[in-house]
Amino acid sequence: MEVIEASAKRKNEKVITIKLALNEECVIDSAEALGDFFAVNPEVLEEMLRSLAGARAVDVKWREFLKDMARVSGLYGVSRETLDSLAIKLAKEVSRACREDAATK
Repeated sequence: MEVIEASAKRKNEKVITIKLALNEECVIDSAEALGDFFAVNPEVLEEMLRSLAGARAVDVKWREFLKDMARVSGLYGVSRETLDSLAIKLAKEVSRACREDAATK
């Protein structure tokens, strides 16, 4: 199992980090959001993160997922630009991790 994470923060905003636990097949075992941001509906945020379990990390459309997560959970203190930056970083980390796993098989 490999744990990867990506973070983003812009000036005058809150930091947000997404942490993923991936199994040997690059399938998400668990996901969590960390940082000093605020969610109006934290239960919905947790539910969305739990919904990632079982998905192939390379198949997740991170920009779309993060945008939806922010909208339905009422994420406060993080801009769309920060979420876009986070999506790009997350996709790069997933790609790196999954290629390493594939190379060892």
